[in-house]
Amino acid sequence: MRYDRIYLDWDGVMWDFMQAYLDWHGIQEKLMTDRWDFYSDLGMTEEEFISSLKRLPKEFWNQEKYITDEAKALVEWARENGDTVKVLTVTGGDNACLSGKRDLASRLFGLSVYGVKNGLNKKHYMATAGKTNLLIDDSLENIYAWEQSYADGTNYGYIWPAEYNKGEEGRFYFDKSWLQLPAIKKKAHWALTDSDRSALLKEMAAEKEEKPVLDYDGMEEAKRRKMTPMFSGCLAYFPDALAQVAQNSMVGHYQHNDPTEPMYWDRSKSADELDAIIRHLADHSKDPYDADGRLHLSKVAWRALAMLQKFIEEENSNE
Repeated sequence: MRYDRIYLDWDGVMWDFMQAYLDWHGIQEKLMTDRWDFYSDLGMTEEEFISSLKRLPKEFWNQEKYITDEAKALVEWARENGDTVKVLTVTGGDNACLSGKRDLASRLFGLSVYGVKNGLNKKHYMATAGKTNLLIDDSLENIYAWEQSYADGTNYGYIWPAEYNKGEEGRFYFDKSWLQLPAIKKKAHWALTDSDRSALLKEMAAEKEEKPVLDYDGMEEAKRRKMTPMFSGCLAYFPDALAQVAQNSMVGHYQHNDPTEPMYWDRSKSADELDAIIRHLADHSKDPYDADGRLHLSKVAWRALAMLQKFIEEENSNE
């Protein structure tokens, strides 16, 4: 749908608040936490944390270097899909916080900033009946309150993905891949012009153009040999895997033949390739290593190559 208003959360979405807070207080360690209330890892209570926020000057909130990598693209996406785009953020009634955020958002993105005392208060802001409003916020609690604030369903919400808000199955997380789309593809279908549709059709037609296909059967022998890159197309791709296969050949030689003789493949022994492949795959799920210390997957690869070799030889023989 086309939204009348799109509201973007600031801290955690447009601006890396946690890193800014740590740097400002000279905390060098990188907190390995998946919780929004990271301050508890610093030994602070919620009251102490809120008190510390009120002491932060405008200069703290006005630091451009903490703008997130996705912020610019997110604003562009919002402007493609909404008539009006604004920042809706928690300022706690702190004038320094609101002033700093307003200066930064206006200077970098040309956006207005509206502050609320706490996240749940966002549900009361400009949620005019009959208007379609979208909030993109990293707080699940804020999204829930926002969506439920009007029974007529005029409020919609996207959760901005973060480590501390994962695991909500069935919820609508904002897909960051949308931000990588070309400008035309970011538009909803109702926003496309005739020129846009023409450009998309041409792009789709170009993508469907058939790519050249190699016809090995129709090649002359010299070309077929040149187009069969045994080194660059096989050994260079899978050096470690093929080394394991080669070692399996030697292990098999020691097991089935006289190890004092030159290595050779005795095809009369252990020829159940399909059964062996399935057996090793099943055993791999229990333990990657066989009883002899070899990887089950390396034995799967050896058996697959053996079966392929026998099949090709049989095909050639039939021809």
